[in-house]
Amino acid sequence: MKTLLRNQSRGTLRKLSVCSAANAIHIDGQVFVPDAATAYIEFYMAHTFPVYLDQAAPGERPDFSTLHPQVVANSYRSLVGKVFNLAHLMKAYDEKANPRDRILGTVMAVEFPETPAGGWRVQGDPCLAPGIRAVAALHKNAEGVAVVLDTWAKGCTPFTETVWTVSMENESYIDSGGFLVSGGGDCAELADFVETTPEDFRSLGWVYVPVPLAPKALAACLRDDEYIGLRGDYRGRPTLFLNGGLDGKIFFYGVGLVPQGKESAARVGRIVAGGGMVDLSGAFDAIAEFARRISA
Repeated sequence: MKTLLRNQSRGTLRKLSVCSAANAIHIDGQVFVPDAATAYIEFYMAHTFPVYLDQAAPGERPDFSTLHPQVVANSYRSLVGKVFNLAHLMKAYDEKANPRDRILGTVMAVEFPETPAGGWRVQGDPCLAPGIRAVAALHKNAEGVAVVLDTWAKGCTPFTETVWTVSMENESYIDSGGFLVSGGGDCAELADFVETTPEDFRSLGWVYVPVPLAPKALAACLRDDEYIGLRGDYRGRPTLFLNGGLDGKIFFYGVGLVPQGKESAARVGRIVAGGGMVDLSGAFDAIAEFARRISA
């Protein structure tokens, strides 16, 4: 019998991480403890109304899209097992701009608050808006992870003085969403939608209009490309796009680690990478030699 052994002489797998229990992340009944090969990142994203996607690159307009808490409750578990990448740099997203994938790890676990008695209702304080809490594994031997860990410890990114944050990747059907128009009850064109708007939105001064029923002028506020968002307000009134509508679903297919995302409320909570590294190179060599002898 012959035994095949792999010796990663240039990787970090020849070292084991000494980690205290304080470095563990507890989520959804699971415990994630970093080791020599894996760090873990805790992050928060997909906060619900009145939080919306309020940031954009210089010269661009924010998406002004938001989420109902029931939609996130219906959808958040689709994030488990999805790719955790660097700045959305995936070949499948844009073959010309991204000649190769920049995968950092995998989303391992997610949490979202339990549905309250009587169902989810929206409220007007962004600080109270529920969102997804998640944990992703970062593979230490993957390209770029060492830089992420180093810059996170320094409180910066390689690009700017900003700190790392996260940006969600999701898709949905436009027709399952709707428009929220502030003060829309004063507009004759939207008068028929006042009574059909849920009371919680109506009490905050918003009118909800499903996409399939939207008047032409309101439907024209949608972006005309592949991305979900708005390119303008409806007749000068603050307008948001409710992705997934009142109780539909969206599909999360990944998360990007970015220096600036579209959701200012999104953030990285912490990264746990383990404690000091104990070099066990000699021990690995001795074990390998022993295995060779007994299998000869």
